Amino acid sequence: DVDFARGCTRAADLAAEALESRLFSPQEGRYLLCLGESPEYSGPSETLDGVFPLLFGLAPADVEHLTAERLRGEEWQCPTGLRTAPSRAPGYHPSAQWGLVGGSWPNATAWAATALVRVNPEESLRLTRVLASLLFPKPGPPERAGALVPGQFAEWFDGESGKSLGMAMSPWMPPTFVWLVLEGL
Repeated sequence: DVDFARGCTRAADLAAEALESRLFSPQEGRYLLCLGESPEYSGPSETLDGVFPLLFGLAPADVEHLTAERLRGEEWQCPTGLRTAPSRAPGYHPSAQWGLVGGSWPNATAWAATALVRVNPEESLRLTRVLASLLFPKPGPPERAGALVPGQFAEWFDGESGKSLGMAMSPWMPPTFVWLVLEGL
């Protein structure tokens, strides 16, 4: 359906224009999480969701490089991948709100690894290796491990201790990991 395809292309172009004109902050060199303040959300304004414009090829090369460099900072890094928000951010907490304000979600790390492959393939590979290492964690105290099943991806981890706090077997991470390896790397 050619007319439908043209309509989809136009809608995609409009969405990309709006992303660039309304959600990109030139002062901060990053995409914003939302427009203005939201009374329903009191978490960090900078989150790992900032990789989505890169993931979908919508960010210019300079923004891709800035994002890749930013995510290499220690405030994003943790033993289980990347935090969902940097540890320096107001509202950061390593385990509050299901880990969405500073925990580490393997899925989000996989998205970032895929988004970074064009500008920093070495970092993408490093993150992929971190994710793979989560499948067979080294033995440790049970209270530190949390909900883990060898050979399965846990849902999410405390952003500082690395304790698994979500489901022991994430149903959506295995296909995301396969996608990362096949299409990303």
